[in-house]
Amino acid sequence: MEAGINLSCRKENQIIEYWQTGKLIPIPLSRAESANETFTQLITEESERVPTFEILNKREKNQFETAIEDRSNSGKLMIGLFVFGVMGLLALEHFQSLVLIVCSIICFILSMIASYIKREIPSEYINHIKAQIRDNCPVNHQLSIESNFNVFYPEHWKMFLPNNSDVSIDMQAELETAQLLSYGDYLSISEEVKSYGAPKFIYHNVLLAITGLILAVLMFFLTNAGEKLDFSYQILNDLITIRNIDDKNSINKSSIKPQTDYNAIFSSNSSNLKKADIVKSVNYHNEKNSKLLVTTQTIYNFDKNQLFSFSSPILINNCVFLFVILISLINSILIIWKKGSNHLRLEKIISNYKDKFIQDTN
Repeated sequence: MEAGINLSCRKENQIIEYWQTGKLIPIPLSRAESANETFTQLITEESERVPTFEILNKREKNQFETAIEDRSNSGKLMIGLFVFGVMGLLALEHFQSLVLIVCSIICFILSMIASYIKREIPSEYINHIKAQIRDNCPVNHQLSIESNFNVFYPEHWKMFLPNNSDVSIDMQAELETAQLLSYGDYLSISEEVKSYGAPKFIYHNVLLAITGLILAVLMFFLTNAGEKLDFSYQILNDLITIRNIDDKNSINKSSIKPQTDYNAIFSSNSSNLKKADIVKSVNYHNEKNSKLLVTTQTIYNFDKNQLFSFSSPILINNCVFLFVILISLINSILIIWKKGSNHLRLEKIISNYKDKFIQDTN
């Protein structure tokens, strides 16, 4: 019969309404139910059954309770401006203009400003209740305070909450989410924030780290950024490598692969050796070549000073490539640091609760 009138679901809706308004509104009867005396009696009795928890009062969230919410905006504007700034710098390879530099700098500044804009949170309310615990489900971090109504608690509270209770306990929970913000005399989100500060949020750092990584990968494959960086490194460092080579067979096993004529190098005529661009000097052992002094400098016909020219496409590409890698790296480090800081914060909070419970037991 109850299944026919769906009484359990209607009682659940009544409890939810009571949680929201603090008023126990009677379950409405349909015309057919009103005409049936048995149905009317069942529904009326269930409707008049008082919930096992009592709402004492309702209040607005305080500053400490709102501090645990991540108020970061979506990050779309921040990422968009950052990408436009990078694209502006890359365009310098083809259009050398101070306007592009100024626009890119403005984009980066606006991106930083956008990251600090907080989203507006509407006023949120708290229900101050007295309730018995019917059941505790640590897996889902929820307490059953009514046959069909639960409140939820932070994960680090689970070791301090009983499986059930025979007496009513003071609790405070969010009106919209039924998330507990305080329990009894000890567990309190407000006190946690007052004593140990608010948790650190990583959402924007994750966005920037991923965006920087994606841009670096795209630049590596689309603009040959890796080759340009390696080229600049060799030019700036005048790399010289010395290899001991006794014959043509051993040179194939060496790491030197210059584009030159090995037959000419290994001829006994030293003049041929001097003509090979890759060979800088030759030593002799038993009138045979035993050592070649090899340099990569002569492979490239490039003036070092050009690398530091404003109009150098290679310099621009190198700087932008290293910049996006740096942004990704910095934000990755911040993510690790913030997670570590939050973990340490929770350890201190749990340790403090343990001390309080031990003192209360003694």
